[in-house]
Amino acid sequence: MFTSRNPLLIVDRESRVICAFIGTPEDPDWPSVVAEAAEALKQTREEGLNVGAFAAADKCHRRGKFFSLAGGLSHGGGRKRPGMVVLSRHQRRLFQKLLKNKCIRRICGFQSSGFRTFAPKMFKQYILALKPLFEHFPDLEHIFTNSIYPAITFNLGPDSVTFEHLDFNNNPFGWCGITSALRTNGI
Repeated sequence: MFTSRNPLLIVDRESRVICAFIGTPEDPDWPSVVAEAAEALKQTREEGLNVGAFAAADKCHRRGKFFSLAGGLSHGGGRKRPGMVVLSRHQRRLFQKLLKNKCIRRICGFQSSGFRTFAPKMFKQYILALKPLFEHFPDLEHIFTNSIYPAITFNLGPDSVTFEHLDFNNNPFGWCGITSALRTNGI
């Protein structure tokens, strides 16, 4: 896991930042924030299995062999207009619970601030594209108050090692925020 507080930037031949490992915030409690978020993901997986939110077939998909829970804004899959990812009642409750988790929110906010810092022009493009979208479609919900990202996928493990894949509904030139939590104490 990349734990340096110093960012590592990957640039192209023209010195444009194409990837940023933003490190960690200057907060000695950050390891416990990530550990608590990992525990929340573990609890979500277990609760989801207990209430029937996930079927056995949900464990193997194009991203890998682990349970996941995606939500937020989407456009694709035959939709005529943008809308929120459709979740079952149990999945929606689990998703909302994760969105309210203070550690998850801190991580998402840190990812968004890293995006704003290292790709400010692209970040501004997100603002310029999303603001009128949410104004035009008032039934859409911005799932975060502290992040530009309009959607998220929670990989619920227990071991979330992804296959090489494309996320077709993502902005093709956009950035994704990814946080890894090492597996500790059986999480």
